[in-house]
Amino acid sequence: MMRKNHVTNGTIHFARFKDIWIHLVLLTVFIHTCCGHLQLSHESIIKHVGDTFLVTCKDVSGRTVEWSGPKGPLGLKTEPRVAVASYGTSLYFNGLNVKDAGVYTCKAGEETKKFSLTVKTPLTFMDTSPVQTGREFTPVTLRCEVKGDDASDKPILSWSVDNKKLDDPRYKVIGDGLLITNVTRADNKMFVCQAMQPSTGDIREQKIQLKVEHQPVFKHPVYAKSEDAWGFIGGNVNLTCEVDAEPPPTFEWTWKKHKLQDERVLNVSSHKSVLQIRVKDASLFGNYMCKVKNTIGTLEKIFHLQQGIQPPPPDFVELRGANSDLLDIGIHPHKSAEKTPLSQKPIGYRVEYKSKQDKHWRYLDFETNEENSYILQGLHHDTEYQIKAATRNKAGLSTYTNTSTFRTLTSQADAAAAVVIDGPSRALIICATAVTLLTLFASTETTSLSPVSRHL
Repeated sequence: MMRKNHVTNGTIHFARFKDIWIHLVLLTVFIHTCCGHLQLSHESIIKHVGDTFLVTCKDVSGRTVEWSGPKGPLGLKTEPRVAVASYGTSLYFNGLNVKDAGVYTCKAGEETKKFSLTVKTPLTFMDTSPVQTGREFTPVTLRCEVKGDDASDKPILSWSVDNKKLDDPRYKVIGDGLLITNVTRADNKMFVCQAMQPSTGDIREQKIQLKVEHQPVFKHPVYAKSEDAWGFIGGNVNLTCEVDAEPPPTFEWTWKKHKLQDERVLNVSSHKSVLQIRVKDASLFGNYMCKVKNTIGTLEKIFHLQQGIQPPPPDFVELRGANSDLLDIGIHPHKSAEKTPLSQKPIGYRVEYKSKQDKHWRYLDFETNEENSYILQGLHHDTEYQIKAATRNKAGLSTYTNTSTFRTLTSQADAAAAVVIDGPSRALIICATAVTLLTLFASTETTSLSPVSRHL
């Protein structure tokens, strides 16, 4: 009976082992079938023409991996070529072409993995100039034509201006462009056309500068079509004509209906012209006309040059303060300046200065100020400077004062100790000194008291 039980138990155990073994075999087959030993870095990918990249296939069990493409087996000398490394067997694509698109197969034994490659033509801007023009008060369309891969992958366009979304009702996106109705000079801005390729998410931008063509207008709103100017016999007068215009204008100066010679005209820029007049005698006073013209229109301005008074030179200049890189100059006007007509009163000073090492004088123009402080900055430390000043009024410059010599300080610390103290600062220092003395006096009195008195 016991023997029979042992046989029965052994049969049962063997049957169970057989079932487990069968399940393991089936699981192994399932793993090989469903999961396999091949590992692929990409199953599909979208790339652009010209891109370079690689896709890797590795067999974890160590079997030899082979690659094949749409045109057959691939190897070390094919395009794309096969490269073997510790991390797997790779396909190396160098400078993709549209013809490289297709399905590639990685194989180890009977196991295979497939990789799908899509090659897209990158977005390109066609016939889209970075600078486009439009005439003022007319509708203008900014062209932005983008070429994608095919009709099914049409780029999506969006626009911005000055790094902001379009919020002007005059702006309307149409097809391959941006329509701007009733263009003004305020639209002279940088626009950005952005294109996005739906299949790849690729984004490209094209900056477009809009130049609004318009007739010449005065550069500054305060400018009028006529202007009073003054000069004095023996002096120099500069008449300045400055405008805003697109396309750039030409300038023409006339006096008594005669065109003035170019040697008297200084064209500072394409939008600014200066007429230089040396007033030799009274006959040169009168009306001068500046005529500005471009393909859109014409603008004229008349300067009424009148005889004025040369201002008197300042009495003298003085040093108010100094630092290692600046000099604070005080300028005292001539007493006769108070008696000049209102239109000819001083409006400022011109200060000329140079060090002994400088070959030429430099100058700065200042407006008059109540503080009588005219600061020359950016100077060399511990350096002597020659300084002279002239009075300015609407008619021109006076003669210069005699030359004075002042020296900058050697360091910022020296400057703090040696700066000349003005009236208000001097008063503050006197007050502070008085407070300090009173405090010391009080402290001395307290010290002289007996211990009992100090505790009362």
